[in-house]
Amino acid sequence: MRNLFTAAFLASVLLVGAVSTPSNAQSYPFPLSDISTELGMTEERFERWWSQAPASMKSELSSQPLGKWRPTVVCDVLGFRIGSTEGAECRETKYKERMATADQWNADGSYKGPSDECLARNKTDKWGRLICG
Repeated sequence: MRNLFTAAFLASVLLVGAVSTPSNAQSYPFPLSDISTELGMTEERFERWWSQAPASMKSELSSQPLGKWRPTVVCDVLGFRIGSTEGAECRETKYKERMATADQWNADGSYKGPSDECLARNKTDKWGRLICG
């Protein structure tokens, strides 16, 4: 039940329609367009989410490279598990999974797929996903 609530809460924050909010751009450690691409949400949605995010979550994100933002948001459930062992393990796992397929994505966040060399190697993990890195 807890996981269902967590998933519903996270989805409501990330998928709620855009609402006009004042820009907090001066408080973002990276350009808004880069953050939007990394997290896979519109700039307006990110601004709305950032304005409601707990200070501990903002601090945690600001201390990390942009590539670790998505795993942090997903694994720490908007700041409620920051500093916990469970959250840290989840973040590292998600980040490693993402970096293993990083070469399959364009800089703008669009998917380009695995390289021909990776396809020819045909090495997969236990779930059948290609391992290219």
